[in-house]
Amino acid sequence: MTTSTPVSEETSKNEGHERTAKLERLIEISRSLNSTLSLRPLLRQIVLAAQEITDTEACSILLLDRHSGQLHFEEATNLPGIHSIIVPIKGSVAGWVVRTGKPLIVEDAQNDPRFDFSSKADAQSTFTTRSILAVPLKARANVIGVLEAINKIGEGQFTSTDCELLSVLGDQAAVAVQNALLFQQSDLIAEIVHEMRTPLNSVIAYADLMQRPTVTLDQTRQFAAIIQSEAKRIVEM
Repeated sequence: MTTSTPVSEETSKNEGHERTAKLERLIEISRSLNSTLSLRPLLRQIVLAAQEITDTEACSILLLDRHSGQLHFEEATNLPGIHSIIVPIKGSVAGWVVRTGKPLIVEDAQNDPRFDFSSKADAQSTFTTRSILAVPLKARANVIGVLEAINKIGEGQFTSTDCELLSVLGDQAAVAVQNALLFQQSDLIAEIVHEMRTPLNSVIAYADLMQRPTVTLDQTRQFAAIIQSEAKRIVEM
């Protein structure tokens, strides 16, 4: 006589294998993210990875502008036209995640008050959002953005495993994004320093000339005008 494994037990095993496979995939993704310091390609990698591990129709990443206190769509899959949308902290799903620092599953987006602003993104991208899984991007305990997965493929609902996997990816992505931003800033600083060298050298050179006893009053005025002009260049930078 043969016995069969109960369906529930078999399903549980399959889900366990799938979760393990996705965690292993996350390790591969993490290595790839940490080796990328160019921000745009990095953001693209993140949303593609998020869509893959959550089995969703679309994904997006929003970064927080600390000066304006608003969120900006920086990259997305299958959501055309959303890059111009600015998302406020109040009245949006992503804003709720930023304020609380916690992941959020919205099972019925169209009837959730937190989706009120986000519905405008649907109208602009001609995309219908049914459900959302959003997790914070935290770097050094600060929320720098939000990673969103939208609409499970096959009309399914988001699970605790989806939330766990996307949260792990979000933690890895936040560190990678922060590193890319710092690298970008260091490049900008290096460029500014390089550009400032020429006018600063001119200021130093003409200031030295002005101190020579043989310099006439007319030359002193000429040198002072050059110093003033170079100083204005620095101010403009």
